[in-house]
Amino acid sequence: MAEATTRKTRGPVLPVVLSANDLFVGEVVYLTEDGWTADPRRALVAHDEAAAARLEERGVAAARENRVVDPYFVPVTIDGDGVPQARHIREAIRQRGPTIHPDIGKQADFKAA
Repeated sequence: MAEATTRKTRGPVLPVVLSANDLFVGEVVYLTEDGWTADPRRALVAHDEAAAARLEERGVAAARENRVVDPYFVPVTIDGDGVPQARHIREAIRQRGPTIHPDIGKQADFKAA
């Protein structure tokens, strides 16, 4: 079992969501109760190591089935609306979409950090 850690983070890592790239549509996706979604608001959030291990198991299985590639933990904070928000700029950009024209595309669906 891998711990919910990453070399890119400092300080506490949890909570986390599991992110990957969908091999069918090319989108950044997040693990949910019933599969994968491009909507990070629906992502399952692991608040402890046991929950993170369960997410990881499902991610590894999906990667073996060639549904997704490169599943990994993304450290998040939970905003006032209960939505997981990526803690690091790289992941925030992956979550929201391109930084140009924030008023159109999927990035228009997310509040500015």
